[in-house]
Order: sequence, then C-alpha cells, then structure tokens
Amino acid sequence: LAARVRNSEFDFRLLIPLLIVTLLVQVVTAIIRITTSYRAFELDLSIAWLGVIAAAFAAFPIVMAVQVGRFIDRGHDALTIWVGSAILAVSSAGFVLWPSAAGLVIVTTVMGVGHIMLMASQQMLCVRAAKSPRAMEPVFGNYMVAGAIGQGVGPYIVGFAGGAATVPPTRTLFIVACAVAFLSLAIALAMRPRHDWPKPLPGERPVPVSELLRTPGLVPVIVAGVIMISASDIILIYVPLLGAER
Repeated sequence: LAARVRNSEFDFRLLIPLLIVTLLVQVVTAIIRITTSYRAFELDLSIAWLGVIAAAFAAFPIVMAVQVGRFIDRGHDALTIWVGSAILAVSSAGFVLWPSAAGLVIVTTVMGVGHIMLMASQQMLCVRAAKSPRAMEPVFGNYMVAGAIGQGVGPYIVGFAGGAATVPPTRTLFIVACAVAFLSLAIALAMRPRHDWPKPLPGERPVPVSELLRTPGLVPVIVAGVIMISASDIILIYVPLLGAER
C-alpha cells in the first residue's frame, strides 16, 4: 500500500489536508457571512450599513490580489495558506469579541484579506498535489466538491442552531465558526512547503497586469466571475434579512 501511494499520481499528504481545509474554510465563511446579516438585524442597522459591511469583505482583496498571486509564485504557497488560515481564525474571534457596527466592518475587512490568501493558495496547492497533467482535473474536481460541501454545511449549521427562531443565536454561531477556523488553521499547518521550487531566471520580471489582461478569453472570464459573485453575495447577504422580516 505504501508503494502504491508513493507511485500514485496524487500527493495525498498534501491533497487530503488541503481538501479538509477547503471544506472547513467554506463552512466558516458561510456561517460568518450569513450570521453577520443577522447580527446587523439585531443591531438595527440600515440596509446601507449592511452593504458597507458586505463590501468590506472584498475591499482589500481587490487591491492586494495580484501581489498575493506573485508572492505565491515565488514558492510561498504553503506559507500563504498558513497566514491566510491564521487571519481567518483571528478575524473569526473578532466577531465574537467586537459586537458592534464598526467591529463588523473592520473584522469583515480583515477576514476578506485572509480569504483571498486562502483561495489563491488552495488553488496553487491543487496544482502541486497533482503529480501529472492528467491528475490535475480530478484534483480540482475534488477541490470543488470539498468547497461545495462546506458551502452547504455552513448554512445548515445556521439553520440548525436557529431552529424556529426568527433570528438565530449570533454569538453562539460566531463561536462555532471561530472553533472551526482554529481547527482549519491546525490542519493547514500540516501542509509543508515545496523545497525544489524553480528559481527565477536572471533578469526575469513579473508579467504586468496589462499584459495579463490581453490573454485571449481572460476578460470575459473575469466579467463572468464578477457577475456570478455579485449575484451570490446579494442572495447570501440579504436573504437572511428577508427571512427575518417575514
């Protein structure tokens, strides 16, 4: 069995913790983003406030996404998932300890930074977990399944904790999310960095963003992604308020 694992097209020592972390991160993200809407309802915040809180999740990632990608390209995929997991855990604790409008905005912003680091590093680690080109598709397929399971489990936990109540126990849910985030951090630390990362060639420079955007088909993919995420965010943020209202 050990020989079969060594000769496999998959690096299971990397892939298994990666899939577990992916699932747990999506559980945490779903619980916190839904519960944030209920916390805003409890604080009697306006819809404008809720929009600001939701937008804060993407504020810094927009600015730092390219730099995160370049940092990972220099061989820091494991380091990025460690730091991202730590930020997610700390920000999850922040929702428990800072129950105010300002706290929601600031902690959501911090969580967004951790989230972009996690998403970028997870996808690069998928590439490393596949030992051959034909293994890439099943690795990414399992990665997407793990994320989808987490996206389903998170809202279920919110509903289970809330029961028949109009608004679920937000503090309890933030504590649950915090515990899951620290568990995710512990598992992420088990993923080791690659020691044979290719060194950049002398004089090699990062590809400018303007040049990247000229890649055929890239801009339509980005636009489609923006539309999809915008639509899902509107549903995720405002449906809890609609449910509480009715």
